Amino acid sequence: MTVRTAGALYEIKAPGEARAPDWAAGPAAALRALAPAGSAVAVALRRDDRRAVVTFGATERDGGVPVTADTLFETGSLTKCFTALLLAEQVARGEIGYGDPLARFLPPEALPRARGGPITPLHLVTHTSGLPRQPPGLPATAVREWFTNPYARFSTDDLLRSLAATRPRARPGERVRYSNFGVGLLGHLLTVAAPGHRGYGDLLAARVLEPLGLRHTTGSPEAGRATQATGYWHERARPPWRIPG
Repeated sequence: MTVRTAGALYEIKAPGEARAPDWAAGPAAALRALAPAGSAVAVALRRDDRRAVVTFGATERDGGVPVTADTLFETGSLTKCFTALLLAEQVARGEIGYGDPLARFLPPEALPRARGGPITPLHLVTHTSGLPRQPPGLPATAVREWFTNPYARFSTDDLLRSLAATRPRARPGERVRYSNFGVGLLGHLLTVAAPGHRGYGDLLAARVLEPLGLRHTTGSPEAGRATQATGYWHERARPPWRIPG
């Protein structure tokens, strides 16, 4: 186990040899116990002006390298929080509005069948758009690659074709229904609204990650692959996911 606190990195070889402050080591060990099957766990703690990162395990179940405070972890749906921050940033710049209709950003042939009014970025980010959890047509291609990357072949064109074939299940703003489809669509809208139509990863880095000092956070699976923790599903290793659409 390793601990970084106040800029220093502490290595803990056994619980009794911990040199990190008790305020960090104790709570971190309790959180680690909540994930007994996890081969790699990293815990960030803050108390007043004190900060620490405590890590456990290795980057792979049967090998790899010990996890440190610099090991990369794939964030999954935590990315939705970044997309929401990017939306707020672009609204502040006047590039996009919370109440803008999809028709402002998409061609008519890509718009979904209307049901009680237009879908807006605010509906997409709050999961109140009425769109289903996944894009129609995705499962057929995803099932074959479920243990590798079910989204790898799903392009932006596929996203827009799926949107055109979708009939929202509720009127926009009527109810909350969790939707990967909706937030993925929002990511596309943000790239269309930004000057120069920059890609999502580049836009996120310039507008959110770099200003917040998140120097080890990236949208590129290749970045730092040697120090990235391997994800598992039903004990099978899975590669980093690419979601081009």
